Parts: sequence; structure tokens; C-alpha cells
Amino acid sequence: MGINKDSLKDTPLKALAFHKMIEAIKLSYGERFKLGDEDFVDGVKELVEKMISEEFAEYLRGKIDLTKTHDIEYYANATEAAHDQGTAHVSVLSPEGDAVSVTSTVNTYFGSLTVSESTGIIWNNDMADFSLFDDSNIFGLKATVPNKVQAGTRPLSSMAPVIFVDKKTGSVRMIIGNAGGCRITTTNIQVAVRNLWMGQDIEDAVREKRLHHQLDPNYLVYEFGYPQDILEELKKYGHELKIKDTFMSVVQAVSRNMRTGEINGFSDERKFPGKAMFYTTEEDVYM
Repeated sequence: MGINKDSLKDTPLKALAFHKMIEAIKLSYGERFKLGDEDFVDGVKELVEKMISEEFAEYLRGKIDLTKTHDIEYYANATEAAHDQGTAHVSVLSPEGDAVSVTSTVNTYFGSLTVSESTGIIWNNDMADFSLFDDSNIFGLKATVPNKVQAGTRPLSSMAPVIFVDKKTGSVRMIIGNAGGCRITTTNIQVAVRNLWMGQDIEDAVREKRLHHQLDPNYLVYEFGYPQDILEELKKYGHELKIKDTFMSVVQAVSRNMRTGEINGFSDERKFPGKAMFYTTEEDVYM
């Protein structure tokens, strides 16, 4: 049984849908741990091609246990790399159908805490995204071999600006991205699934409380205020739960209803009271 509008009918069905998402995320993180700079790590290009293939998606889907979750070893013999937090995102759809999804970052909040005297630009601290084998990185996270520090290498990033396109028509269906460090990918998944598969409008899909799992450490993080009845059901699958009492991520998304053609944008209210904007042909701006 897939994830669709019926998945929202009752608490057990909701929990099953989110359990499926969590397991898919854990399996994906198991593959992520193998990634590094393709100019320095053998086989990365082939690994990426495999990861985005339909055959590999079917393989991973077959590994999802619908009755319980598992220990880390079931998903991958690897550990997590560093992640980032000082990130911004913008999603744009033009009247002609052109779509842009752009994420930028200085890595952690205020980057390196250093401002260029000549430009006034804050310098990033993307070196913190490398795996440090003495466990001395600023997050205290364990290391992965493919993401180790070497001269000239590029560190892994969680940035994931995404554009969904209707397979039949080629029209843009959804534009999404967010700021949230290692929670970027898991947030994209939840909002996209709620909008594209469960039929929620983009505002509700973004506003809903979220979950996050990054495989290692092997526990499920949930936002303050997440529905308790669903959490109780997830416990039955064996998920260890931990609360996140602040927001996890901040989404910027645009969605098109392929049946009516209606376009809606929404700016996540978790961080600042921002608004989605659109421009008319008269160049008036509405907030």
C-alpha cells in the first residue's frame, strides 16, 4: 500500500505512512555516508547514478520493514558527517513557467564570525562540513571516510533545492527548498509527500509539525507540538523518540494544482513572519 490521501484517514494509517518515510530516509542516509568529492573518492559518480535509478529505488523499497524499525547496521555500516545551519532558500516560478530553486549558505550561524573589511560579506566556515577523525568538529559528530579533509576537496552539503516536474506535460508541479542543515532533505520529503501524494495544500503541508531521522544517532526527532497519538503509534514500530523544542527547518515552496492551474506559494512561519510574494504584469507587488 502506498502513501496517498487515504493515509490521513486515521491515526494508524498516518503512523504507517510516516514510518515508511522514516525508513526510506534511514536507508537513504545509509547511502549518503558513502559520498564524498568525486574528484578524490573513487566510484562516487557511479554511486550517484545508482542512487537516482528506479531499480535502486525499488531495491530500497523492498528493504522497508512495515512492522518495525532496525538498528543502524541494517541500513549501513557508517556514521554521520557534519551538517550546516546558516542557510537561506528562495523558490521562484515565472509566468512563462520558468522555475528557480536556489539555496545559499555560510554554513553555521554567521559562518566563521568574520566579516570582510573590503566587502562587508560574512565569510563561511564550510570546513566544518568535512569529517574530522578526532571527533573535534563543532557538532561533535562522528566521521565518514569519503568526506575526510584533503587539500582541494569539497565537503558534503545537505543543500537540496528541488523542482518537481509533471512527467506527462513537463510543467512545473512544485518548487521547494529550505534552511535547516542536515534536516533539509528530510523536510523536503515530508512537505513534498504531504502536498503531492496526500493532497494537502502547500500552506498546510509546510505548517504541519515535522520529524527528522539521520540514521546515526538512531533516534527519531520530533518538533514540539507533534501529534501525540501518532508518536505513540510510532513507538510501536520501535522508534526511539526525542523532542526538538525549537524549529527544525524553514521552507520556501511554490505549488501548482495540475487540475485547476492554480499556483500557491508559502513562506514558512517558523523563523520569521515572512510572506510569499507575486508580481503582476503591472509590476505591482502584493504581500
